[in-house]
Amino acid sequence: PGGDNYCFSFSNIRQNVGVANTYQPISFENNGPINGWIHPTTGTGAFNFICTTTGVYLLGYFVTTEAATANTDFALR
Repeated sequence: PGGDNYCFSFSNIRQNVGVANTYQPISFENNGPINGWIHPTTGTGAFNFICTTTGVYLLGYFVTTEAATANTDFALR
């Protein structure tokens, strides 16, 4: 990590879709290196990332999906 503010969080658990065709939060129950951010790893806080300093930040993510049936759509926003 470079700079003063960074956050690395990840999840090792399978997160199933609760309701089809709706956006749902993705939880991250593990934190790696973190500085200048608040990220609880339990409860509903595992969905939230809070930066303690105003600024413009780059967000990067990698998601792996597994479809139960053929012709399954997947979207992130």
